[in-house]
Amino acid sequence: MNAIRRLTVMPFLALFSFLLFSNNSQSQIPNIYAQVGYPVGTSSNATAYGNSIYLVQGGYTSGSNKYYSSSNATNWNIVTTTGQTTKQMNFMVFGANLFVAVGNDGTIQTSPNGATWTTRTSGTSNHLHKVYFLNSKFFAIGLNRTLLTSTSRIVTGK
Repeated sequence: MNAIRRLTVMPFLALFSFLLFSNNSQSQIPNIYAQVGYPVGTSSNATAYGNSIYLVQGGYTSGSNKYYSSSNATNWNIVTTTGQTTKQMNFMVFGANLFVAVGNDGTIQTSPNGATWTTRTSGTSNHLHKVYFLNSKFFAIGLNRTLLTSTSRIVTGK
């Protein structure tokens, strides 16, 4: 009689273990969508969302930075830009109603829409690798312990 009870419990434990540890429909699996208009094999440095557009900072080739925009994060178009620097841009963020991009030789550029870019003064010639918008401030970091901060809408060296 004791052996019969053990056999009855075993299938229940096996089912419970399967449901607990298996990769079932409750797992968080990302949805993969075809990206229309974004070239296959294109490298990207950063992506940001603001002012109702998604903006991807694409690769840098032949003295030109590429940007791609989308309203739905699925269909992408290359952005025709004005005022863009020939310096390599390394990262981008959105905050205070501006896209802010940082790059080599201390380059900082801002744009409200990803198309019209304005070069700002950083006060450094060190390469800037990242920029963040935290607690209503921009923080740009780069080579040789460079840390730039701004409480205004525009990142400037302090």
